[in-house]
Amino acid sequence: MRNRSFILKVLFVYLLGVAVFLALMFAFFFKRVSDDAVADQARHLDYVTTLMRDRVSDLLDPDRRSALREYVAQKAAYMGARITVIRADGRVLADSEENPDYMDNHQGRPEVIKALAGAGNYITRFSATLRREMLYFAAPVAVDGRITAVLRVSLFGDSVERLILGLKAQYLLLIALMVVLSVSAILVIYRSFKRAIERFSAASRRVAGGDFNVVFNEKESYEVQELSKSFENMVRRIKSLIDELVSDKEEIGSIISSIDEGIVVIGSDGNVIRANDGFLRLFEADQAVGRPYWEIIRDNALVEHCR
Repeated sequence: MRNRSFILKVLFVYLLGVAVFLALMFAFFFKRVSDDAVADQARHLDYVTTLMRDRVSDLLDPDRRSALREYVAQKAAYMGARITVIRADGRVLADSEENPDYMDNHQGRPEVIKALAGAGNYITRFSATLRREMLYFAAPVAVDGRITAVLRVSLFGDSVERLILGLKAQYLLLIALMVVLSVSAILVIYRSFKRAIERFSAASRRVAGGDFNVVFNEKESYEVQELSKSFENMVRRIKSLIDELVSDKEEIGSIISSIDEGIVVIGSDGNVIRANDGFLRLFEADQAVGRPYWEIIRDNALVEHCR
């Protein structure tokens, strides 16, 4: 990771953040979306039972049992749902999917218990009759103010699941679009940033090579312009310091050369750094700079003194 480019690090951190965000969405938000979708379907079933209850109440008479079953089958086919009418003692009077004469007693079903208590309610559970996951909404049916039956409308779990998957797909598509757009924006910003860095790198190499005439493009962004100004000021200051050093060096060289007495400057490694003509004449040397001083002086007492 240390040797990878800056943009790869940024993208890695960003995509890691997106992955954590998606994990949290699946764990919490999508659970809420699923619950809201089920509740929305339940509200629709509540509306359906409200419209049907009066008609079902009229058909509860044993002599109209066939009419009740025909009505239930017709409404179920139109809605694409399963409709069941259950008497207060749990006996199934009509069902759009099965023959009610062969169905188990439904008095112990949780949604039926609550409906007989007077509360419309919904539940998602496994159907023992159809062997499938179902969403049930059960509502009480009253005759002369007394609850005598339960009207239950249910949807197959796969239809509810398709709705939930559709919502999840829409959210994921939106997230994917946001990720693509944001990554594209990061890459565009990075390209501009990289070009600016490359220009600064090239300018640094020019300065290192002795070229101090560095001027940047004034059409850069505000931040890059500020950095460019600071860089140009630094280069001018470096050039000024170098010019001063060169001038001081030339001045010192002129002073040393003008003195008749022999003068030598020796480095910490024992090599001669600077020597004037008087020193060269004194020790009859053609060249002194860069040579060990004891090779030139050849006087043991003086060499010992220099040490």
